[in-house]
Amino acid sequence: MRLSYISVAYFRSITNANKIDLSNLTVLLGKNNEGKTNIIKAILLGMDIIYDVEYLAHRRKLPKALYDWREDYPLSIQNKKVPSNKTTKIRFDFSMTEDEAHELSGIISSNINRELSIYIEINENNTLSITVPKKGKNAKAISNKIVDICSYIVSKFSIQYIPAIRTVEDAYDAIADMIDVELSSMEDKKYDEALEYIEKKQRERLDLLEKKVQQPLKVFLPKIQSVKLYLTDKFRKNPITSRKTLNIEMNDGVLTSLANKGDGIKSLTTIALLSQITSSKQRLIIVDEPENHLHPEAVRYINSVLSNLTIDNQVLISTHSPIFVNRENVNSNIIVEGGNAIVAKRIDEIRKTLGVICSDNLMYADYVIIVEGKSDQTVLTKFINEDDELKKYIGNNIITVRCVGGTNNLESEVYALQRYCCNYLIILDYDTAGKNSANSIKQKLSVPSDKIRFFMRGKYETEMEDLINPNIYREMLLRKGVDISNSIFKNNSIKWSDKLTRIASLSAIDFSLMEDECKENIANCITSLNTDFLTEEGQRIFKSIIEKIKNDINSMNNV
Repeated sequence: MRLSYISVAYFRSITNANKIDLSNLTVLLGKNNEGKTNIIKAILLGMDIIYDVEYLAHRRKLPKALYDWREDYPLSIQNKKVPSNKTTKIRFDFSMTEDEAHELSGIISSNINRELSIYIEINENNTLSITVPKKGKNAKAISNKIVDICSYIVSKFSIQYIPAIRTVEDAYDAIADMIDVELSSMEDKKYDEALEYIEKKQRERLDLLEKKVQQPLKVFLPKIQSVKLYLTDKFRKNPITSRKTLNIEMNDGVLTSLANKGDGIKSLTTIALLSQITSSKQRLIIVDEPENHLHPEAVRYINSVLSNLTIDNQVLISTHSPIFVNRENVNSNIIVEGGNAIVAKRIDEIRKTLGVICSDNLMYADYVIIVEGKSDQTVLTKFINEDDELKKYIGNNIITVRCVGGTNNLESEVYALQRYCCNYLIILDYDTAGKNSANSIKQKLSVPSDKIRFFMRGKYETEMEDLINPNIYREMLLRKGVDISNSIFKNNSIKWSDKLTRIASLSAIDFSLMEDECKENIANCITSLNTDFLTEEGQRIFKSIIEKIKNDINSMNNV
């Protein structure tokens, strides 16, 4: 079971957040006080109602501790004539598997398809209405089974929430909730039969968590020696009890309670634990401003943790940081402004919302192709311009090809592009430097493998020049005293510059002194050619790169 959409109307500052699509990663963006947190609060309110529906349905009115119309209905329109029915509205649209739909149909004795909607209304008397919006003869009958339906949702779906201000209480609350999920996932009859057995199994699970959580924490706390999780009272699968009894101690040379650590450590500990907690239910993990109290390197680490969580969970982030923008699917970024939630369509909308300024569009286009050298830039730009579909993108600065001047500058360049919310593709020579740089940015900057391509010929070390027809530059090299008719040049196991270095040395020439000039001359020569300038293998590699660029551009919705 997944939460496919949420809709919120007339809750606090939110007047209309209609049908927000929740993908594996959804990002709420907006300036302060625009309503991002209120959308999250509405989701939590709705799920609280679903969890306690049996009690609330009998009571019919929400307690003011949960919802107070005078505080939670938009103050700006409480006294206006429109709308006439002043009601807070929250709607959840769940999608189920065929097995789940069949199972639920059996429970409520009514046929139900794989799409399940829960519609919640709260009026100015705090009166609660919770129904299943469905047309047809059995619509009312299904809504009459709302308690059973909500109980089924609770058995299959859960929400874990980490708030923005991670005080000691926030950290303990979030961690305690996650540990409760972890402990509750144990299925053993003895668990309910013997308190001693419960305590034993809990200790085993907590010991395992202690070991698992140390590894992610050591990334930024290298001195940490141990993490201790313990319960000072009996834990009975009750999150309220857990908040009172859970304690966490960290030994980084000095044994200290988490309560006495800085806010950044509390944030890292909370999210590090989140990455290790498992659940038998489908989860929506909500993290409000994960960048709070963290330095940039830690923020990138947290981004990689949350990205990994999207593999098996849905993740909803509220943020001011460009690091967390979903560049792969622009539509998964939701701009919250003026009480409305609107799907982002272009990266420049996101930049404006976050206050990111791109003063140089030649460098910071929506899609940046990063290459090592000038010759790579020239040749790839020519190849792109020969494609009618991509040529217009270079013309209007949606695409730019940027040379970084060697792999040593790659890390800082990628970091800058991430900060400016640019989508990008990295194309490197397939040699030791290129492969080492690729591994480095994958580890340090969480760059996905899909954003890296290589100029390569099978398993051999390769430079871009290896993919160019040698007849194009044979005469130019001969004028410089380098004759590539030498048998060394035919050795495919050696990359282009190493072959030229060996050939030149036979004539007592230091090729390193002319390498950059030769590469530039080759690239300039190619720009004036109308005929094919690539080898057969080069044609295949370049066409593959072009196809990758087209797919990326289409997914960005920038056409």
